[in-house]
Amino acid sequence: MKRLLLVLALTVGAMQAPVGQEQTPEPNRIKRVPEDTRDWVNAYFPPEVMEVLWLTDYAALDQAYENGWLVDIPQNSDPLAEALGIRLQTEGDFPIAEAEPDPKLKVKLFRLAKPGAGLLYSIADHVREEERKERERRKLQPRPFLPIGVTSLVRTAEYQARLIPLNANADTESQGVPATHITGLVTDITRANMTTARDRIVSNYLIELRDADKILYFREGAKQATYHVIALLQTREFFEAEYDRLLLKARERMAAEAQGTIEKPND
Repeated sequence: MKRLLLVLALTVGAMQAPVGQEQTPEPNRIKRVPEDTRDWVNAYFPPEVMEVLWLTDYAALDQAYENGWLVDIPQNSDPLAEALGIRLQTEGDFPIAEAEPDPKLKVKLFRLAKPGAGLLYSIADHVREEERKERERRKLQPRPFLPIGVTSLVRTAEYQARLIPLNANADTESQGVPATHITGLVTDITRANMTTARDRIVSNYLIELRDADKILYFREGAKQATYHVIALLQTREFFEAEYDRLLLKARERMAAEAQGTIEKPND
């Protein structure tokens, strides 16, 4: 971890986040990373940084977990996932860990780097609050929050290689883009079945975070429509603080519901 911190300090201090118009992939393509986004990903994740963050195999993943770089993301059976406003895609098309047949190894892929987890929880919390405020503005009754869908978390390099034949979105290096999922800083949020109103909320928030030099993101689609969202290393402290804050907020929500202090909205 000391070597990691040294590399981060040397490589991210002078960088600036991209500006300009949001890029949209060409229709009817599995994925096409916009050229300017590709340049920014390479700028923020040059070889010397990727070398340190690179999770080669499950042994490296376990070490990163023991060091505290990776944290568990609660699975759908855990009430904490609902309280955080997330739902992991574990079945159907393109589920998380789809290329890993071993259940004991599969669960290790339900993790993110702590800043990446903080970013994911921040997006879910922002969407929940914006939708709540909109219903209040329109004087509508509260209703249960529909969690945001998550289709990808951390990967190892070995797993990424096995995934490419199953999921064309995983083949980023052929386009000259580093496989950032291997850092644990990246999550994919599904846009499939996302309402236009929610898509607008998510998109606007991602643009806000990007323009504040906190993230990079691009859209993947059309077959597997997702937002590919990357927490930048220079915002590690910010998103780790978000992780702690939103985890506490979710647990307080669960406790309040259990005690009857607040009620879950009915359908």
